[in-house]
Formats: sequence, structure tokens, C-alpha cells
Amino acid sequence: MRKGFAPILIVLIIAVLIAAAYFLGKKNSNLGINILPSASSTPSLVDVVPSETASWKMYMNTKYNYQVKYPNRWGNPYLPGPAYANPESATKTSYGYVLFGSTSSAKLDSIYLFVSPFTENIDSWMLQDPNSSNVLKNYPDLTKIDTSINGVIWRKVSVKFNLNKDFQYWAYMIKNGKGVEIYSTEGFSEIEFDQILSTFKFTQ
Repeated sequence: MRKGFAPILIVLIIAVLIAAAYFLGKKNSNLGINILPSASSTPSLVDVVPSETASWKMYMNTKYNYQVKYPNRWGNPYLPGPAYANPESATKTSYGYVLFGSTSSAKLDSIYLFVSPFTENIDSWMLQDPNSSNVLKNYPDLTKIDTSINGVIWRKVSVKFNLNKDFQYWAYMIKNGKGVEIYSTEGFSEIEFDQILSTFKFTQ
């Protein structure tokens, strides 16, 4: 009896474990909890030649002590207001999101930049913004990879929302006690996105 009972007991234990795993996963799904895909352990390397961005315009922010360059086709950066109505021009002391480029319905061509004090880890920083948090949690097909751009490590995310749309890019970094988030509109050139990332730096 004991020899015959042991295999049955093992089968019952396995069945209980499988059922527990299923219900736990279902519970987490209902709560909107998803495990973010892990980034690669070895950063990919991207080298941007400085001359490619040498003639670009520059925005400097003295509140958070950073600077970044942006393409000459864009006007001065501004602060996106409600529905982008009557946007306010960005200044050296602006905080919150700074918008570079155009949000015209005819051609979305812009990037958003956000810098704020932050001292936790990169995964926590990526979930601070409700917009990017929604993307990270609900689009399992996204690609997340650590990317070294001219020696600076960024956590870079690319996602295609459906088969008929182009990629959209996000990049995150924590340095000098601050978190940095930069993301593009859909269809933005990845090469140009990397070029913009290569120009970002803290001034102190």
C-alpha cells in the first residue's frame, strides 16, 4: 500500500502546485501586475559621431543642470499644456516635461524630455510616468535593452503598438541623483533618437 501510495501523493502535490501557480497568475493579471521583460545583461554599443549633431540647436536647463541638442528643423522647445493649447515656451528654469518638435496631426515629429530628482533604481524610475508605465505593463512585445551611447548607459525601450504603426522609443537614465526620461512620437527615426540621446549631459 505504501509503495503504491507514494506515486499518487507525488502526483497530487504536483497538481496542487500547478493549480496554485495558475490562480496566482490570474490574480496578478486581474490586478494589472505584469512582470517587465528584463533588459540584456550586456549593453549594446552605439557610437554617434559628434559632427553629426555639431550644428544642432541646444537647450540648457539651469534648474536641473543639464543640456541637450535637437535638430534645426524644430523651433524652440516648449511646455506642453492641456491638449497642447497655447503652449508656453520652455526656459532655462522650466520643470516638468519639455517638448521638442511638432505635434501637428499631419506629422507627429517630436520628443519629450523629463528630468526630476530620483535616487531609486532604474526599474522604479521607468514606472513613475503613467504613460510609460502603461506601455511597459501592457505591451509584452516591447524590446528593452541597456544601450551604451558614446559611453553613457541608457535603458532603451522600443515598442510597436500594432502592425500598422511604426516604432516608438523611450530611454531612461539615473545619474547625479536625478532620473531622465526621453521618449519619441511614433515613427521617429531611431538613428536620430540615438543622436539626441548622445547630446544629453548634466552640466554639473
